Amino acid sequence: MNELVRLWPKAPPTTIEYVPPEVTYTMRDGLAAVDDVLQELSDPTLTVFEPLPDTSNGIGVIVVPGGEWTINAWDHEGLQVAEWLTALGYTVFVLKHRLQASPADPEEFAMLQSRKDGIHAGPIPHARKPEAISELVSTERYLRARAACADDGRRAIEIVRAEAGRFGL
Repeated sequence: MNELVRLWPKAPPTTIEYVPPEVTYTMRDGLAAVDDVLQELSDPTLTVFEPLPDTSNGIGVIVVPGGEWTINAWDHEGLQVAEWLTALGYTVFVLKHRLQASPADPEEFAMLQSRKDGIHAGPIPHARKPEAISELVSTERYLRARAACADDGRRAIEIVRAEAGRFGL
């Protein structure tokens, strides 16, 4: 059984308003087809994956599944990475960070994800490549989600450092 560590037992320093309860969504098509992603995250956690005792290399890694602050690619960028790294002897801490709310309608959400997948379908001409995250993330909702995720990442590092001895790191 993997240990689950809540990042903010009381309340986080930043909030994202109007985030409904957590939902697991199975991607229907695109780059992550058939993988589970998480939506509507408001209670960030670290899930600890420890290697077999005789295989531990004493190194810890924090894995942060992506998803443009709208989803958490929990399966293919979280669990699968943790499985791979623990087999190599690493202790893995998968961060479930806070997200902005997704569209409530599953069809609207699927269309949004499909449009995002189109961005990654081929090379981007150099003249159109963004030079700063602000060119991609400019709405108040994205900025709040980005700030919350950054807080969650910093807190994850604090926790892993504080608990390093307990995990043999």
